[in-house]
Amino acid sequence: MLKFLLIGICILSLIACKETKEKNDSFNLNVCLPKPQTSTEDIKLDVFFKRMDKLILQAKSLEEIKTVLKDNPLYNQLYLERQAKLTPKGDEVEEMLWAMAKEPHLDSLMMDYEKKINIAELEKEIVKLFKHIKAFYPEFKAPMVYFSVSGIGSFPLNQATDIFISRNNEIVVIGLDWFLGTDYKYPLPESVPQYLAKRYVSKNIPVFIAEMMSGYFNAYNPNNAIMLNDMLIYAKTYYFTQSVIPCLPDSTVLGYTPTQMEYIAKNKSVIWKHYLDKKLFFETANRIKRDYVDESPFTLPISQDCPGGIARWTGLQILKRYAQKKNLDLPKVMKLENAQDILQESGYKGE
Repeated sequence: MLKFLLIGICILSLIACKETKEKNDSFNLNVCLPKPQTSTEDIKLDVFFKRMDKLILQAKSLEEIKTVLKDNPLYNQLYLERQAKLTPKGDEVEEMLWAMAKEPHLDSLMMDYEKKINIAELEKEIVKLFKHIKAFYPEFKAPMVYFSVSGIGSFPLNQATDIFISRNNEIVVIGLDWFLGTDYKYPLPESVPQYLAKRYVSKNIPVFIAEMMSGYFNAYNPNNAIMLNDMLIYAKTYYFTQSVIPCLPDSTVLGYTPTQMEYIAKNKSVIWKHYLDKKLFFETANRIKRDYVDESPFTLPISQDCPGGIARWTGLQILKRYAQKKNLDLPKVMKLENAQDILQESGYKGE
């Protein structure tokens, strides 16, 4: 009797596992993108990291602050913003950094994120990311990476105090204090809505960096105002990110929850029909495009359960199908500009 019972349990377990796998696969909705021809293990790449947060917060005088800036000219010249060259006391940025050094709450903040964020592991993930970029783009030079602190935006060193990347990818500045999670005692600024704030965790830092760096490689036609073109620009951003961070789920690059991915899996045909019925792909009105392309908690014209920016997800699926059909490597994908041809030749119809 026990023998038959065990057999029955095994059969039920196998069926349950199969159903769970199929369910998870259907909600995942993405596969790993093609790898670069060059193995990242064969790539030698020097990446330099600098703890600007420590240098600033541990400074003992204004003169020491000046020395820190002199010794780190890229951080000083490419990142720090100056509204005016001089104040009655001197350089306003130097004065602000000295004020930060004297602020005891920032010391406590630094101790908190040093406990919560494994900075050594983060450095390894960033190096891995840069090696993948170089595997696709041999001419790529790794930027200098600075770890910084701004009191979660309390000290306006730059308009972007979470992550900043200079125009030509010379430097990356990471505000570590932004990535303590939504349960941290000090919340992100009110300008960051909750649905975006939940993405501010340290494991997403390489994702943010990849998405921002993709702009350097992303060719596009600025004169093409149709929504389909906007969809392509974002699609290439996510395609780049999923190429240089292998097997990264769609949910991560788009910031969608499992529940939102489940909605998409069940309603792909509904979403596609909505695009066609409303003739959205060739829409040029910004007020309409915002409903489908911009970041938002949901795409209300479709459903309050439909994730915000759903057109970005759709664009990514179209681009993936097209790139696979044409057997394109990442650099060729990033040069694509004709969104209408990509849609037509992809054969994607919301399935």
